[in-house]
Amino acid sequence: MGESRVLLEMVIGAFQDGATAETIVQQYPSATLADVYAVIAYYLRHTQEIEEYMAKRQKRGEEVRKRIEAGQKDLTEIRARLKARRGN
Repeated sequence: MGESRVLLEMVIGAFQDGATAETIVQQYPSATLADVYAVIAYYLRHTQEIEEYMAKRQKRGEEVRKRIEAGQKDLTEIRARLKARRGN
């Protein structure tokens, strides 16, 4: 959002949880009140698009998390085999 590095999802999530624009700025001091109001206004005008965007982002995040977790399991197996070869 703007130059603040506050994610759209964070602002919309806080707004959906009932936070006012002023409260959101208090939570994320690097965000400006004008930017938060702009994000909320855009969200209210384009709710379906934003909801779809956020759903895609969440799905992609879950896919990445699963891939990382699968990679960590692979590393655990590799470590166990190396340890067994060393006799530890």
